[in-house]
Amino acid sequence: MGSIFFTQTITNGNSSENLVRNFSSESYFHREGMLIAALQRPNEPIRGEDSDVITVSGRPAKVIEAEYLCPLLPDNPLETTDFFAHAKTDSVELIEPSRASTSNVNCSSVRYRFQAALDEQNNLISYQLLAVDTNGRLSIPHVSWRGQIVNFLTFAEQAFLDKLSYVVGNDPGQFRLQLLDRADQKLNEGVTYSIDRKDFLYQYAAVSTFKAGGYDGNLTLGELKKRGDFGLGTFNGVDGELVVNQGKFYRIHSSGTVSEVSDCDHTSLAFVKFFKVDLSFTIQTADITMEQLQKKIASLLTDDSLYAIRIKGTFSKLTARASALAQKPYQPLEEHLTQNQVIFNLSNTTGVAVGFLVPTSMEKVNIPGFHFHYIADDLTSGGHVFDFTANQLTVEIDKTKGCYLELNAMAIPEK
Repeated sequence: MGSIFFTQTITNGNSSENLVRNFSSESYFHREGMLIAALQRPNEPIRGEDSDVITVSGRPAKVIEAEYLCPLLPDNPLETTDFFAHAKTDSVELIEPSRASTSNVNCSSVRYRFQAALDEQNNLISYQLLAVDTNGRLSIPHVSWRGQIVNFLTFAEQAFLDKLSYVVGNDPGQFRLQLLDRADQKLNEGVTYSIDRKDFLYQYAAVSTFKAGGYDGNLTLGELKKRGDFGLGTFNGVDGELVVNQGKFYRIHSSGTVSEVSDCDHTSLAFVKFFKVDLSFTIQTADITMEQLQKKIASLLTDDSLYAIRIKGTFSKLTARASALAQKPYQPLEEHLTQNQVIFNLSNTTGVAVGFLVPTSMEKVNIPGFHFHYIADDLTSGGHVFDFTANQLTVEIDKTKGCYLELNAMAIPEK
């Protein structure tokens, strides 16, 4: 798809051309000329005096324009006012101060004009609010004015988007979603607009709330998959351990079995991101312990940041656990795990441990230090990692840009 540009010129009063200079060093008519020039010379940026840049990618096959007009309505029908009531035998007479003009006069109205260009594949390649004008006159009574100028703009713009969706033959809702997706594309040379958080850790629920017994969440695993392809967590009711690796989501049950999760399953605590290797190394040392490996990793990191870490290889010994389903009323996590976790002692297992190194500065919302969940390559075992000894490992490290936290509104522990 091509680039989208947006420019806006606001005019008000009797002379659009004169008053527009209060908002810009160029007139509306000059800007309209810039648009026409851009449409005639696609892919060539055109810069105005006030640094606006208009770029059209590809020659337009269609140009759609629409204009919307709305009178500036009086406010007295839109809100209650003080009045007197004169009760009679068979009726009630309401008396209020009059704020309306006694005669009809030419009152102002607000007008919006939009223009868009489409290429031969019906892709939107330009979009412009051409004018905001209050010069129109309608013969209706006038009194005090409401906020029709800004309120009507919302209606007018959405109406124009509906018109465009009809022209391109697309569902209006889907058409808007496609435009939002394009916000991640390069619009003008040297400028990238991005709503992408792929290099950030996504965390669902604060750890402190979860530890207090907030074991039910309203986030589905289907939604969680949109936020990362790597990570760990648990499920509603602390029913097992969640392991996420290379886009696959698994549950380690307290029975020791492993299963892929359903998109309809829910989580009460999760940490995921899109994994991107920034640093990797191999360990050939025989019988390296988990503690020794953690020291090795820490020695290679340059600052106290948040890191995602994947450890692949063969483990001669690995101790893990899985939590059993909690029963209501929920106990705090420490009390629950005392009697409701199953320990697995694995030997000569090949698989991957996924996890994070969390800085102490995040201790109020996360778990400081290293935290790993393991899953065997043959999908027969895994769990929350307590300790291991390994012979040959590959370690991959992804330094994150930060973390964004979504609170679990359902996590109110029962008393």
